[in-house]
Amino acid sequence: MYSYEYFVQSPQKLSFYSWYGSTKLYHFRVPSDTMLLRWLLQAFKGPGSECTDVEITVHFRSGAPPVINPLGTKFPDNTTVRPSFSIKLIHNNTIINVSSPAPGDWFIAAHLPRSPQKIEVKGVANPCTYVFQPDMLVLRLTDVTVLQPDTPLSQTLSGSQLRHLKVFIPKYTSDLQLELRSCVSNGSQVCPVHLVVGPNTLPQSFQKVFSCTDQHEPCRLHLPAPPWDTWLQVTAEGRAEPNVSVTFDAVASFTAFFEGYSLYLSDSSREAMLSVPYPETGNWYLSLQLICPTNVSECQQVQANVEASMSLTPCFNDCGPYGQCRLLRRHGYLYASCTCKAGWEGWSCTDDTKAQTVVQQNVATLLLTLSNLMFLLPVTVAVYRHYVVEASVYTYTMFFSTFYHACDQPGVAVLCIMDYDTLQYCDFLGSVVSIWVTILCMARVKTFVKYVLFVLGTLIIAMSLQLDRRGIWNMMGPCLCALIIMISMWVYRCIHRHHCYPTSWKRWAFYLLPGISLAFVAIAIYTFMGTNDNYFYTHSIWHVLMASSVAFLLPPRDKNTEPWAWSQKLTCRYQLCKNTQEELYAVT
Repeated sequence: MYSYEYFVQSPQKLSFYSWYGSTKLYHFRVPSDTMLLRWLLQAFKGPGSECTDVEITVHFRSGAPPVINPLGTKFPDNTTVRPSFSIKLIHNNTIINVSSPAPGDWFIAAHLPRSPQKIEVKGVANPCTYVFQPDMLVLRLTDVTVLQPDTPLSQTLSGSQLRHLKVFIPKYTSDLQLELRSCVSNGSQVCPVHLVVGPNTLPQSFQKVFSCTDQHEPCRLHLPAPPWDTWLQVTAEGRAEPNVSVTFDAVASFTAFFEGYSLYLSDSSREAMLSVPYPETGNWYLSLQLICPTNVSECQQVQANVEASMSLTPCFNDCGPYGQCRLLRRHGYLYASCTCKAGWEGWSCTDDTKAQTVVQQNVATLLLTLSNLMFLLPVTVAVYRHYVVEASVYTYTMFFSTFYHACDQPGVAVLCIMDYDTLQYCDFLGSVVSIWVTILCMARVKTFVKYVLFVLGTLIIAMSLQLDRRGIWNMMGPCLCALIIMISMWVYRCIHRHHCYPTSWKRWAFYLLPGISLAFVAIAIYTFMGTNDNYFYTHSIWHVLMASSVAFLLPPRDKNTEPWAWSQKLTCRYQLCKNTQEELYAVT
């Protein structure tokens, strides 16, 4: 008797591969007594000509998530990797059948090809999406005959009939021997029986297949190191003619234990270590054996003291000094992986093939931090032209951008004066608010209105950054609003004065056009040219260009205000202050 069961998981958007967190992990549980497992793999791509065909890699593994290495990097020393089965497909439906699968946890990991390493600006990146969804259909046995150890079980098959058996493997079993006895086919000594024993776990299956067709040899199968505390499936298939029957006795027997990985200790090598990424869930055992040299007599009296220890860690060696261990969650399943920095790669960030040297790390940190000193130029211009609030904003931006990039660097060239997340938030806030106040200052609105807009805009920007820090509209939104205000004020003055505003061609030629050009070049570099490899070059250029652009775009000071006269206002006395109300109504 058979029953069908169908399992579905929600689709996930795929990512280009840069580290294990780029994969999308799917977790299924295969019921016991499953005879056929069918995977239905569905891949979709978004509409539009920009959505080209991309190869999708799908990995399968039973018992634990697949340990993959798409980048071809080196694993740490003394690491053993359980292989996984993988296929490649392109935006179509693919069906994979697995006969007699191992019951329990099965995992699927899917990802796109290697990441192009380009730094994508959220909201400006390629809108094309690739979605993957696996479904699982299982054919499950509902009536299976139990094969008891060392107890013959008589079976009769007609033609190509199937008979399903199962035997329980107890602990400490090292060998399983399955034998067919007294096998006859309608009175002859030929035994046309095909046996499939054990689960199929892909790719190194424990499954064994053999045929009992030789009448001169005993039909016997030896399976070393079978899995403990589990049911082992045995399928017998008749290979006789339709009207021919086959009769046999099935017998299973067990012996002692030895399996696993070999570690060797000696007087010259007193330590041995083994690391297993993503070990299968279940019981693990350690067995020790003392081997005497052939030239040593009385080996029975030789003794050796061995200390063994075992530890479970989310990431091997905590990913080392150039990596960070991150916890990931997919559909309620929690696992960990390393994300590497400073050019280091590999499963545990131990592959130094493309690693940055200490000199390169120091150069990157100095470029990203010292380039912020260019903001001294707009600070000086703003103070000289009596824009004290704007100068304060630029100073704030320069300070937090400097120390954020000092804290953001990988490797050894790192300096964090406060929490990283706080520094990042302050840096993003300062960058957007600087653009906001600069454009409003160019609008030349009334002082009271300008400061009200400063405060309101800063509050809105601060709240939006808390929701989505890297969204492109967190910067574009304030810029567009400020530009609308500035253009409206300029058009109003042009209509009111019947003359283009700003009125001076020198202001356009030597300040506005150079400032706008620098801003557009900076935005183009920031949006389209940044990669992980050239980040410290392109972002340093961004700092320099934006600071220079602000210095050009700041409007000139009020004609009625003398240079540095703001210091007198801060220390205003009765005899020095002007009566602005009297001047307002004076008749000239």
